[in-house]
Amino acid sequence: EPQHNQFYQKTLLPLFMAECVNGTAVASTDLRKVDDDTYLMLEIFSELYGHFIVAAAPFIPDDDAWSTVLDTLLRMVTCNGPTVRQWCSFNLPAIAFVSQDKLAK
Repeated sequence: EPQHNQFYQKTLLPLFMAECVNGTAVASTDLRKVDDDTYLMLEIFSELYGHFIVAAAPFIPDDDAWSTVLDTLLRMVTCNGPTVRQWCSFNLPAIAFVSQDKLAK
């Protein structure tokens, strides 16, 4: 398990944070005007967001990083891409799961 923790902390977390920043930027735009590949990447990220957040949550270092992660969700939930919004609602149990520990502190 320590090898998994090291992988998650050193590889998965930076990748997830970078995709959150990118996802926030894309979801904040009018998705009718982005190219198909960009929309597809956002759609895939919104589908996997719950898996990523459950894996990365123990390693998210501070409130600023949490704000980035949750702002991404907010932008994707309110974007004009129906499939992206659908995947966000699908991932809501994962958000509740990781938030329970955060809110308990």
